[in-house]
Amino acid sequence: MTSLIIAATIALAIPLGATAANTIAHWSRTRPQTSGNRQIPGKLSVRGLIDEAFATAAAFLGPLAALAPAAAPSDDRPASLAILHESPWAAASWLLVRRLRAAGWHVALFNAPAQPTPPQAAANLAQQILAKLGDKRSVTLVGIGGAGLPARQLAATDPRFTRVVTVATPHRGSFSRAFRASLRPQSTYLADIAEADPPARSFDAVALYSDGDAWLEPTTAAYYPGAFNLEIHDIGHLSMLFSRRVFGYIEENLASPISPDGR
Repeated sequence: MTSLIIAATIALAIPLGATAANTIAHWSRTRPQTSGNRQIPGKLSVRGLIDEAFATAAAFLGPLAALAPAAAPSDDRPASLAILHESPWAAASWLLVRRLRAAGWHVALFNAPAQPTPPQAAANLAQQILAKLGDKRSVTLVGIGGAGLPARQLAATDPRFTRVVTVATPHRGSFSRAFRASLRPQSTYLADIAEADPPARSFDAVALYSDGDAWLEPTTAAYYPGAFNLEIHDIGHLSMLFSRRVFGYIEENLASPISPDGR
């Protein structure tokens, strides 16, 4: 029992410490922080840190949540959903997955590293997704954080992916140390993604991000050119996955019809 407590403490201390350091660094670099004409008070960072601490702790409940029975998918939903998240944070999507399943969506979770992906590796991931979800339904890719970038890459090369929804994805790059060097602004990887997925794309695209996300530096890095962009106020990075308000926005956009030209 003592070993289990020590292991759990270490497992929580590392991400919580990283979250605290990243939030403090973000706060020190951006004061006074503004979003449009609205100035965000300094206490937002403190509240955001507390929210992120709870969200980080909740992320570790994913294995326990998997023990509970999942709701059966509904035939009324227009598409199957592939949730793309990068390890080791994939478990953080457990509540979002359960809420989507409870709403009748057919959902599966996949690991998608946010880094330059060889064409064969991308093709293999697409085959895994379609083998699990690609029946008679179209497939929507929901990319969390950096995994929103390989989601764009997949949709740009395979017409069976009809919609991409990204959550807190650094489309324009981020200076935050929470993301790897390949996601810095003007990196070769981001340039390749932008070239493969121009604004005049053939699939529907939605981007959700928050002005309280300390992982995005700056927060406007999550703006997705040519997509429907929705900025949410005062929610942290991992907290977005546990927010009922954010889930409402995600579900609303998933349920909206896709026009014939994919936009």
